[in-house]
Amino acid sequence: MVKGSTPTFTLKLPVHTDSITYMQVVFVQGNECKLIVESDRIKYRTDCAVFTLEEWETLEFIPGEIAEIQVSFSTNGGQVFVSDIKKLAIQKKYPEDLY
Repeated sequence: MVKGSTPTFTLKLPVHTDSITYMQVVFVQGNECKLIVESDRIKYRTDCAVFTLEEWETLEFIPGEIAEIQVSFSTNGGQVFVSDIKKLAIQKKYPEDLY
C-alpha cells in the first residue's frame, strides 16, 4: 500500500456474504492499531468484501515498516471467523517521504 493513496481491498471470504451480520478489518503497525474498518464501510459481493481507504487514513502509516491486517466477522448462524494476520508493506509517497 502506498502512503497517501486510496487503495481498494477485496477480501475473499469462506462464506456467502448474505450470512454476514458484522465485519471488522483491523490494521496494526508497530503494535499500534492504526485503523479499523467496520461493516458500514464494506460492500459485499457473493463471497467477497470490498472497501476503499481514504487518503487521510493511509497517511497514518509509516512507510518502510510492515503493517498487519486481520479480518473478523460473524454470521447470522452464530459463527465467528477470525483470519490469519496478513502482512502489508507500506511504501513511500514522494515528495513527502524524501527524508
